[in-house]
Amino acid sequence: MSIYEKHIMSDPALPFIFHSYEYAQKGLNSGVANWHENIELLYFTKGSATVTSNEKKIDINAGDIAVINSNCLHDIIAKENLHFYCLIIDRSFCLANYFDTNLTVFESLINDPDLSALMKNIALEYEKKDTPFRAQAIRASVLQLLAILCRRYSSTEDKPRSD
Repeated sequence: MSIYEKHIMSDPALPFIFHSYEYAQKGLNSGVANWHENIELLYFTKGSATVTSNEKKIDINAGDIAVINSNCLHDIIAKENLHFYCLIIDRSFCLANYFDTNLTVFESLINDPDLSALMKNIALEYEKKDTPFRAQAIRASVLQLLAILCRRYSSTEDKPRSD
Protein backbone atom coordinates (compact mmCIF):
# COMPACT_ATOMS: atom_id res chain seq x y z
CA MET A 1 0.00 0.00 0.00
CA SER A 2 1.31 3.46 -0.79
CA ILE A 3 0.21 6.81 0.49
CA TYR A 4 0.68 10.43 -0.42
CA GLU A 5 2.51 12.06 2.47
CA LYS A 6 1.26 15.60 3.06
CA HIS A 7 3.91 17.88 4.52
CA ILE A 8 3.02 20.76 6.78
CA MET A 9 5.85 23.22 7.30
CA SER A 10 5.18 24.60 10.76
CA ASP A 11 7.69 27.48 10.59
CA PRO A 12 7.53 29.79 7.54
CA ALA A 13 11.15 30.79 8.17
CA LEU A 14 12.16 27.12 7.88
CA PRO A 15 10.20 25.48 5.05
CA PHE A 16 11.81 22.13 5.76
CA ILE A 17 11.21 19.00 7.75
CA PHE A 18 14.31 17.71 9.49
CA HIS A 19 14.49 14.57 11.62
CA SER A 20 17.04 12.16 12.99
CA TYR A 21 16.12 8.46 12.84
CA GLU A 22 17.54 5.33 14.43
CA TYR A 23 16.54 1.81 13.52
CA ALA A 24 17.81 -0.52 16.21
CA GLN A 25 17.23 -3.80 14.40
CA LYS A 26 17.85 -5.40 11.06
CA GLY A 27 14.86 -5.59 8.74
CA LEU A 28 13.04 -2.67 10.33
CA ASN A 29 11.47 -0.46 7.69
CA SER A 30 10.01 3.01 7.57
CA GLY A 31 6.46 1.71 7.55
CA VAL A 32 4.24 2.23 4.55
CA ALA A 33 5.93 3.34 1.34
CA ASN A 34 5.01 6.93 0.55
CA TRP A 35 5.48 9.68 -1.99
CA HIS A 36 5.31 13.48 -2.04
CA GLU A 37 6.13 16.42 -4.26
CA ASN A 38 9.01 17.61 -2.07
CA ILE A 39 12.52 16.26 -2.50
CA GLU A 40 13.93 14.28 0.40
CA LEU A 41 17.57 13.72 1.34
CA LEU A 42 18.61 10.90 3.65
CA TYR A 43 22.13 11.22 5.08
CA PHE A 44 23.28 7.95 6.64
CA THR A 45 25.76 8.25 9.52
CA LYS A 46 25.71 4.65 10.80
CA GLY A 47 24.88 1.22 9.42
CA SER A 48 23.49 0.19 6.07
CA ALA A 49 20.09 -0.03 4.43
CA THR A 50 18.24 -0.58 1.21
CA VAL A 51 16.30 2.41 -0.06
CA THR A 52 13.65 1.69 -2.65
CA SER A 53 12.71 4.59 -4.88
CA ASN A 54 10.23 3.99 -7.71
CA GLU A 55 11.02 0.25 -7.60
CA LYS A 56 14.80 0.88 -7.89
CA LYS A 57 16.69 -0.66 -4.95
CA ILE A 58 19.70 1.31 -3.71
CA ASP A 59 22.20 -0.12 -1.21
CA ILE A 60 23.23 2.59 1.24
CA ASN A 61 26.10 2.72 3.75
CA ALA A 62 27.28 5.21 6.36
CA GLY A 63 28.47 8.38 4.63
CA ASP A 64 26.04 8.03 1.72
CA ILE A 65 23.19 10.34 0.83
CA ALA A 66 20.05 8.97 -0.80
CA VAL A 67 18.04 11.49 -2.79
CA ILE A 68 14.33 10.84 -3.18
CA ASN A 69 13.18 12.80 -6.20
CA SER A 70 9.87 14.61 -6.39
CA ASN A 71 6.83 12.31 -6.70
CA CYS A 72 8.79 9.07 -6.22
CA LEU A 73 7.37 6.23 -4.17
CA HIS A 74 9.99 5.27 -1.57
CA ASP A 75 10.77 3.16 1.49
CA ILE A 76 13.79 2.21 3.65
CA ILE A 77 14.75 -1.20 5.07
CA ALA A 78 17.60 -1.44 7.58
CA LYS A 79 20.29 -4.08 7.01
CA GLU A 80 21.76 -3.46 10.46
CA ASN A 81 21.59 -0.86 13.23
CA LEU A 82 21.04 2.39 11.41
CA HIS A 83 21.16 6.14 11.99
CA PHE A 84 20.31 8.78 9.42
CA TYR A 85 19.12 12.34 9.03
CA CYS A 86 16.11 13.13 6.86
CA LEU A 87 15.75 16.54 5.22
CA ILE A 88 12.58 17.30 3.25
CA ILE A 89 12.73 20.56 1.32
CA ASP A 90 9.44 22.26 0.54
CA ARG A 91 8.88 22.61 -3.21
CA SER A 92 7.72 26.22 -2.83
CA PHE A 93 11.10 27.11 -1.24
CA CYS A 94 12.85 25.45 -4.18
CA LEU A 95 10.72 27.33 -6.72
CA ALA A 96 11.18 30.66 -4.91
CA ASN A 97 14.94 30.09 -5.26
CA TYR A 98 14.77 29.01 -8.92
CA PHE A 99 15.14 25.25 -8.40
CA ASP A 100 12.29 23.39 -10.12
CA THR A 101 12.45 19.97 -8.49
CA ASN A 102 9.67 18.63 -10.72
CA LEU A 103 11.85 19.24 -13.78
CA THR A 104 15.08 18.05 -12.16
CA VAL A 105 16.15 14.46 -11.61
CA PHE A 106 18.87 13.93 -9.03
CA GLU A 107 21.11 10.89 -8.79
CA SER A 108 19.72 8.47 -6.22
CA LEU A 109 22.99 7.64 -4.43
CA ILE A 110 25.62 10.27 -3.63
CA ASN A 111 28.78 10.16 -1.56
CA ASP A 112 30.11 13.72 -1.49
CA PRO A 113 32.08 15.26 1.40
CA ASP A 114 30.71 18.74 0.66
CA LEU A 115 27.10 17.55 0.87
CA SER A 116 27.86 15.47 3.98
CA ALA A 117 29.36 18.54 5.67
CA LEU A 118 26.28 20.59 4.81
CA MET A 119 23.94 17.91 6.18
CA LYS A 120 25.99 17.81 9.41
CA ASN A 121 25.84 21.60 9.62
CA ILE A 122 22.07 21.59 9.14
CA ALA A 123 21.78 18.99 11.93
CA LEU A 124 23.90 21.13 14.26
CA GLU A 125 21.90 24.26 13.49
CA TYR A 126 18.59 22.45 14.10
CA GLU A 127 19.85 21.50 17.58
CA LYS A 128 20.48 25.18 18.46
CA LYS A 129 16.90 26.15 19.24
CA ASP A 130 17.32 29.77 20.40
CA THR A 131 20.44 30.84 18.50
CA PRO A 132 20.28 34.19 16.69
CA PHE A 133 20.11 33.84 12.90
CA ARG A 134 19.51 30.08 13.15
CA ALA A 135 16.88 30.12 10.38
CA GLN A 136 19.16 32.12 8.08
CA ALA A 137 22.04 29.69 8.66
CA ILE A 138 19.82 26.68 7.90
CA ARG A 139 18.34 28.33 4.80
CA ALA A 140 21.83 29.23 3.54
CA SER A 141 23.03 25.64 4.03
CA VAL A 142 19.98 24.23 2.23
CA LEU A 143 20.48 26.64 -0.69
CA GLN A 144 24.14 25.67 -0.93
CA LEU A 145 23.16 22.00 -0.79
CA LEU A 146 20.64 22.50 -3.62
CA ALA A 147 23.21 24.34 -5.75
CA ILE A 148 25.73 21.49 -5.35
CA LEU A 149 23.06 18.87 -6.06
CA CYS A 150 22.02 20.68 -9.25
CA ARG A 151 25.56 21.34 -10.47
CA ARG A 152 27.02 17.91 -9.79
CA TYR A 153 24.20 15.38 -9.61
CA SER A 154 21.23 16.37 -11.76
CA SER A 155 19.67 16.25 -15.16
CA THR A 156 16.53 17.97 -16.41
CA GLU A 157 13.32 16.57 -17.85
CA ASP A 158 11.16 18.04 -20.58
CA LYS A 159 7.93 17.31 -18.75
CA PRO A 160 7.32 17.64 -15.04
CA ARG A 161 6.84 14.43 -13.07
CA SER A 162 3.29 14.18 -11.84
CA ASP A 163 1.63 12.00 -9.27
